[in-house]
Amino acid sequence: MTNYSTRKNRLAKPGIFALITCLGLSLACSKTAEDDVYTNDPTVALIISHNWKIKDIKVPSVNMPNTDSIISKQCHTTGAVIKFGLSGTDGVFSFADSTAGSCDSTIFPYDYGYWGLRLAKDSLVFKGKKTEYRSMRLVSISKDSLLVNYADSASVPHIVKTITFIKQ
Repeated sequence: MTNYSTRKNRLAKPGIFALITCLGLSLACSKTAEDDVYTNDPTVALIISHNWKIKDIKVPSVNMPNTDSIISKQCHTTGAVIKFGLSGTDGVFSFADSTAGSCDSTIFPYDYGYWGLRLAKDSLVFKGKKTEYRSMRLVSISKDSLLVNYADSASVPHIVKTITFIKQ
């Protein structure tokens, strides 16, 4: 005589496990409306569309205030790789010095961590591993370049640096 209740329990357990697994995966992979708004934003899409490199870093000239002086070094323009990405609602950034730390980090703040775009879409904000909080004013963005102003509070006196990134 076959015990149907035991056989029924053995067949039900894998089915319930499969149902729970599918439900868990669908919830884990589902996006919220907030995720869609952020990832579909055209400014964010341009920023994360490719890696960037530094074209130049400028500061106002001391002797001629209406002109700029380029302070970036070759290691900044040939070695730095700037990456912006998304991981859920947390953006991940990396300002990497490919010269293994020998490029002047007082000119450009090498770091990595999380980034975001202010609601007014006028600034990029960063929370890095080396610094608690940093902001760069978004001056302009196109498919080929990104121009920001960075108020360097580490320099004395404080200097506003203009950084031009170009797509890599």
